[in-house]
Amino acid sequence: MGDADGAAAAIKQSMPTISIGGNETDLAHANASWIREQVRALRSRGMPVCVQVSIQSGPINVLLSTPACSPSNPAGREPNIEERRILDLWRKRGMASDDFDVGQLIAFVNEIKHV
Repeated sequence: MGDADGAAAAIKQSMPTISIGGNETDLAHANASWIREQVRALRSRGMPVCVQVSIQSGPINVLLSTPACSPSNPAGREPNIEERRILDLWRKRGMASDDFDVGQLIAFVNEIKHV
């Protein structure tokens, strides 16, 4: 891999992303209609809705998941202040529930887009 490829991979790695049912996009490009469509498509087929938001930016390194996602290893450390704020917002928006409101997911995404 050349230097340009490595730099592109590093930039891609640090961009916050959202994945819904395995369909992933950069958080900056996740608009309300895309989020609604992804969730609606899964729910209409009776499938579990796994939402994951990954943020690796400066002091923030979190992976948030709804209960329908496969279990992951818990963090090996306590969250810092910035991470705690994001985790608290995730819970406040009801994202720790399988029957979360898609409007709350959209609100969460809009609030954290500028992290």
